[in-house]
Amino acid sequence: MITVTAVQRVRPGSAARVDSLMADLTQLQDAFIMAIPQFLRQSIIMIGSIGMMIYLSPRLTGVMVACFPPTIIGAILIGRMVGSWLRSRPEAAGS
Repeated sequence: MITVTAVQRVRPGSAARVDSLMADLTQLQDAFIMAIPQFLRQSIIMIGSIGMMIYLSPRLTGVMVACFPPTIIGAILIGRMVGSWLRSRPEAAGS
């Protein structure tokens, strides 16, 4: 009985595609292996930090939480204004 391996069943010329796919999958696997522990670590640090701020000074934490959204919205609006200004004057961006 003759057996055929998976490599022998691949059409000619597609071995490079299989190698490329395997390399891509290896890179994705490495990225997830590194990203998941970092995400968990940062989440624990963030939750602990917020808990400590609330414990130490609830009033100051409330002020910080109240100031955060307007600051972000202001930064977004200023960024859009600068972007539209640069698009309207392309010669100003180069000088």
